[in-house]
Amino acid sequence: MSFTIEKLSDEQRKEFALWKLKQPVLGFGHVIREVDVYPPSKWTIDRDRQIYLIGSGYDLDYPNEKIFVYIWRGKAYWVQFHRSFRDDNIVVWSLPQKYLINNTFPYCTEEKFIDDLREALTAYGAFGTALDALKCNVEFSF
Repeated sequence: MSFTIEKLSDEQRKEFALWKLKQPVLGFGHVIREVDVYPPSKWTIDRDRQIYLIGSGYDLDYPNEKIFVYIWRGKAYWVQFHRSFRDDNIVVWSLPQKYLINNTFPYCTEEKFIDDLREALTAYGAFGTALDALKCNVEFSF
């Protein structure tokens, strides 16, 4: 199976809260503190491989630097990419122009980590909505 954007049920949201994941709170170009990840309304998921990509946020001073919680092989990673647009329907995900989190690319050196992450971002599209993913072409510069 491949990645899809899925709306979480109330039951899934309750279970997600039990995972006790952390996400950064950003401000002034760095992590101010960590907080529990509030159960999302949707995520990008490959159910067969149990890989999840969850939009976490951004810093108002750096709105195109996007932070995600990426759950891969049972471990949660904070990953950051710069989002830009080319033409009308191409989103380009690239390495951050300003790192807002402490860990830097490639985030994990295990085989398939980056390939799976690219797959997840392709399904995510530009904004993580099902309609967006259908209309948006995705390119990478990493």
